[in-house]
Amino acid sequence: MFKIKENKVDFDVTYKDVPIEEIKRRESVGYAHIRCDHASYFVDINNDSERERLQRHLGLDGYKWFKEETGNQHWVIYNPKHYKIDMDWENRAVLKLNTADYDGGYLEPPINASSFCGIFSWMTIPENIKFSNRFSLRHIKEMSLMFAGSQIPDGIDLTPCLTTHHVEKVRYMFYKAHIPKNFQLGDFFNTHKVTSMEHMFSQTKIPNGFNINLRTDSLENANHMFFKVNFEGSCHFGENFKLNDNIITTDFFDESVIHGVTYRTDEGYDLYDVINTLNA
Repeated sequence: MFKIKENKVDFDVTYKDVPIEEIKRRESVGYAHIRCDHASYFVDINNDSERERLQRHLGLDGYKWFKEETGNQHWVIYNPKHYKIDMDWENRAVLKLNTADYDGGYLEPPINASSFCGIFSWMTIPENIKFSNRFSLRHIKEMSLMFAGSQIPDGIDLTPCLTTHHVEKVRYMFYKAHIPKNFQLGDFFNTHKVTSMEHMFSQTKIPNGFNINLRTDSLENANHMFFKVNFEGSCHFGENFKLNDNIITTDFFDESVIHGVTYRTDEGYDLYDVINTLNA
């Protein structure tokens, strides 16, 4: 570990992973751990001058600070021309794309973010949206409500928003979203650590030929995953999508419409019979 000294303030910086015990120890005395461009910094979060100096050192003048209420609840630094603070329906503060001020420039993720909860929710995603080379979900743990209620334009490439590594929660991710034809999640959407897919696609229309090949290695809760979904044709469940007996699948397809037939839990249906019907 070494230090960068600037204006009589030392910033601890390391290019190695910082042990969680050290992060917690520093946080207990008022220091925030900030990860940016593969480096880790500690900054006195209650010292406005020190925060500003760190921003200047990182080239983030004019950016703002935000304390996450989702994910790992990190302190993050964000560009107010790209993001704004809003509340999700569980009354948690989240960052959302600032469609009023976004000018079509290259979008970067909030620095040190652990959550993209609700970040594109209840909006029409700009057709001209572009993502910088720094846009990465490598450290994102929560993507709940990420596209809830959103209008996803036809032909848009959201690959950078779905290239996951360690995400753990995708609950309500596409709830009531408009999913366009030819939209696919792709193999880059890695869900091997996801524990909750609760209501992930509920009350959406899923286009014909959609693929659900999500890994369920760590899945615990798939409650209402396809509740009131209108399947517009076939939907292919791949070999990675396995529902063992320990996974909660309450009302998994309840009130969903498949080939004009509505499936209701109280009338009884076999989960795998429905999946086979969709795969056909």
